[in-house]
Amino acid sequence: MTNVLYIGNNLSKKQTNISAIGILGPLLEAEGYTLFYASSKSNKVLRLCDMLYRVCSYAKRVDVVLIDTYSTKNFYYAFLVSQLCRVLGLPYIPILHGGNLPSRIKKSPKMSAKLFKNAQKLVSPSLYLRSIFEEMGFKDVVYIPNSISIEQYTFQEKILKRFAYFGCGPFQIFIILNWQFEF
Repeated sequence: MTNVLYIGNNLSKKQTNISAIGILGPLLEAEGYTLFYASSKSNKVLRLCDMLYRVCSYAKRVDVVLIDTYSTKNFYYAFLVSQLCRVLGLPYIPILHGGNLPSRIKKSPKMSAKLFKNAQKLVSPSLYLRSIFEEMGFKDVVYIPNSISIEQYTFQEKILKRFAYFGCGPFQIFIILNWQFEF
């Protein structure tokens, strides 16, 4: 049995949106993997500390670390966790999220190289990201599409009313027109 530490924003209990960790984690558990998670802390500094602490505390018990990797501030979480994994000799797999990762690589080429070139594999949920990463010279990019349980989502018919805005100095008028669009 494979033991996995999954690093990401596990805030689904505190937010309305379920993150990748909240979908993929249970699917891996259903396949027989033993998973440990980090982090559900809402404070970003505490979340980072929790992620690093969990890597250290589970280092002897896990076989691999999965890291949700984004292009914004969360990129730094992934970078720091990956470097700690390297120091501890833990294999890690970044899961690439967000189409803006190519610009992050250009903005932070040294950090990106340390994060991505030392990974056991890179997992891309889109063919776009896989092709961009391969063009940038990163090897071992595996395409695994996002998993979504369509039955968890109900279709809601929405009616959008169109409005017009007219502004002229202190006189501003909103007019709701009787046009309706159904989705």
